[in-house]
Amino acid sequence: MRSGPFAVLVLAWFLALLGLRWAAEPLAVGIAHLTTRAADDDPGERSIALPPKTEGYQQPAAPGPAGEGAAAARLTREACLARPASLHDVCLQALARQDAATDPTGSAARCGEVRDSELREECLADVAEAAAPADRAMSEQICGQITARKWRGQCHFGIGLALAETDPAYALGRC
Repeated sequence: MRSGPFAVLVLAWFLALLGLRWAAEPLAVGIAHLTTRAADDDPGERSIALPPKTEGYQQPAAPGPAGEGAAAARLTREACLARPASLHDVCLQALARQDAATDPTGSAARCGEVRDSELREECLADVAEAAAPADRAMSEQICGQITARKWRGQCHFGIGLALAETDPAYALGRC
């Protein structure tokens, strides 16, 4: 007699599990079907577009006649000053960075025209980084002109970053 009620309990438990399986299977298949179909309808829902990998700093295009791609987009001091006054500093900074590899002295002077002191020192750090592969001594002199600790540190870090592939020992020393 003792095994009778226990056997009935085990049998009831087994039947309950089978019932759950039979009831849950069609529900799971239906949900999987709906999920697959929704994902197939709009592939953008399950993926994220990644931006292209940047190639790093590259030499600016040589000046050319207007309308020739990147050459037509080159900045000039006159074009910067013709913009609204609120854009002068940003434009002059971009102009300085644009010409830094070929004219670091002129670019540093261009940074001197930037009125906002924070942006001026950032400009000098940008120029030093861009000029470093061509003239590291000039880049170090430009960093010496920066008074704010934040931008002076960034300046030396930028020189190191610019020279990391060509002179790793020197680059590490800049940090």
